[in-house]
Amino acid sequence: MKKSLFAVAALSAVAGVAQAQSSVTIYGILDAGYIGANEKGVATSVTNKQQSSLLGQSAESTSRLGFKGSEDLGGGASAFFTVEVGLTPTSGATTATTMNNRQSFVGLKKNGIGQFAVGTQYTPVFNAASATDAGQLNNLVGDVIYATNALTGPANTSGNGPYASTTTATQSGANNDAFTSRTSNTLSFKTDTFAGFSASGVVIANNQNVTQTGNTVGGTTNSNGWGL
Repeated sequence: MKKSLFAVAALSAVAGVAQAQSSVTIYGILDAGYIGANEKGVATSVTNKQQSSLLGQSAESTSRLGFKGSEDLGGGASAFFTVEVGLTPTSGATTATTMNNRQSFVGLKKNGIGQFAVGTQYTPVFNAASATDAGQLNNLVGDVIYATNALTGPANTSGNGPYASTTTATQSGANNDAFTSRTSNTLSFKTDTFAGFSASGVVIANNQNVTQTGNTVGGTTNSNGWGL
């Protein structure tokens, strides 16, 4: 009997260690309710006015569902991932935009050095601005980031709620009035903190590799981007 109890205790200890090596967190925001607004300067005209009264969504923060996790690889190294999609609670719509308009990346981390990740991610300027913004860059009209967004009502199925951005998401990511907040095809890096300082940056691939046969001015062919 004692041997059996010892074996069970040993198996429980092994299971506990295995569970401690990896973790997955499910998180999200569901923002829905009554929205009333009186706007002036609609559509960039100071004379235009708009009054809205509706049951809407994502008025302050974009509704979303996310999964993030990490796996201990030993020796101070770990692998991690994040998958985050937009939600439209009042419309119930499921589109390519709502299912792929947020973060989705995988990466590796080494303690004492830093980390890198590949996928759709926030840009360095977004991370820096959200750290000091009172609303952490929510959708509030009048914010310097979303200054000209207009209330469009629950018919908006973009995944960005009732405050529809004046710019649209493209292959290179999601934009707002002030800067690009997320980019796809992105390789990011972030160092650990040394003497109180850390560095982060991104390299963005266009993924359009073609042979140019004539002169061209501007455009996005064979282009990429970066940020620090």
